[in-house]
Amino acid sequence: MFENFFRKFFPSKKEEREKIKIVIIDDLGTNRTFFQRVLEKRGYTILTAISGEEGIPLVKKEKPDLVLLDFVMPGMKGPDVCKAIKADQVTKDVPVLFLTSVDAPTDIIACYEQGAENFLTKPIQAGELVKHVEMILDDYKDQRSES
Repeated sequence: MFENFFRKFFPSKKEEREKIKIVIIDDLGTNRTFFQRVLEKRGYTILTAISGEEGIPLVKKEKPDLVLLDFVMPGMKGPDVCKAIKADQVTKDVPVLFLTSVDAPTDIIACYEQGAENFLTKPIQAGELVKHVEMILDDYKDQRSES
């Protein structure tokens, strides 16, 4: 009885993370699988899409707490996907973290100009991914609590 009462008001870190949804948009299955496994081990709920065309409606429907986005994909490129997410009234406040092998300064600037919160260059280590995800989610939580 006390355990349920305690959990209701003081959920564990993992229980808190299970409520956090992250959408991964990447055309490469190996990348999606790696990112998904790393973040699911931390307790996050993960949804995936293989393209921007598939990812944008998923983001709009699910209203995730974070989007992990590849830069180079067939069809819509990452910056165009980010621009569409940020232009939509429903999803404009969803943070976007680019995870990509592109590292030219002009491409990085393009990501930030479209509203990305951060940019990580592949290959990405599991710990690096988790740290950046947690930093962005903490900032996002702080912003939501202020509004």
